[in-house]
Amino acid sequence: MLFVDDVARARERVAILRRCGVDAYPALAGEGITPEAQELVSRSGILTLLDGAALSRGLGV
Repeated sequence: MLFVDDVARARERVAILRRCGVDAYPALAGEGITPEAQELVSRSGILTLLDGAALSRGLGV
């Protein structure tokens, strides 16, 4: 299950990698997602896979 904290961590990790010069993009994968996390994903453009299927394509935010 993906939670709001998972979305925040994905964004934080990408920010760190980008500061180090890495061309990184946020991504999440899990078996399910909470409604709150889904809302953040839809606004943030994070690539999200649920049970192997793409929930969102991601925008590399």
